[in-house]
Amino acid sequence: MKKYILFLNGKYSKNHIIFYNNLLAGKIKIAVDGGYKFFEKIKINPDVLIGDFDSVKLPKKISPTIEIYKFPKKKDETDFELALDYCFKNKADIIEVVMPDYGEIDHLLGNVVLLGKGFKPGIKIKLINYNYEIYPVKNSRLTISGMKSDIVSVIPNSNKVKMSCIGMDYNVKNLSLSSTSSRALRNRIKNRRSVFEIKGEAFIIHLISNR
Repeated sequence: MKKYILFLNGKYSKNHIIFYNNLLAGKIKIAVDGGYKFFEKIKINPDVLIGDFDSVKLPKKISPTIEIYKFPKKKDETDFELALDYCFKNKADIIEVVMPDYGEIDHLLGNVVLLGKGFKPGIKIKLINYNYEIYPVKNSRLTISGMKSDIVSVIPNSNKVKMSCIGMDYNVKNLSLSSTSSRALRNRIKNRRSVFEIKGEAFIIHLISNR
């Protein structure tokens, strides 16, 4: 399986560097524009560097082993979307996206919307932060392992979604949700393992109380 991990621009806290570093093993490492600063901190080269480089100043001498894709600042896609398209073009099976902070609200919402590219069959994608993870789920099951009382929210991406879950404070079977419904927000894990089944498209957000 081809596994990719993307590091987006943001503030990588020194308290979380070890956590993010431990995610690298066995994956093709992509620095998305300012995400290159993370690799500078850990003194490891990414495999791929993508962006218009408005958020980072690259060194004059950069390793020839890094594939570099430079784009103009005036373009139709964000650097993150270009990086996702690179993964799809190279037939990724698993894509993990590291976003170290919320950043500006339009970037945050735009990045979550772009996760919807993961609704394609045959691709598993998730967004990772030290405090939360976001999964796009379409007509499938998702098992979440976490601490008791971790919060899990389900946000429908279409008007006709059916949700079932077990291992939560509120277990449901084929609960109907719409894109304007808040009914599936703020449920809590009752055991250390919970299972969600989604019919339709939805984003599942896991708020992590303790790494």
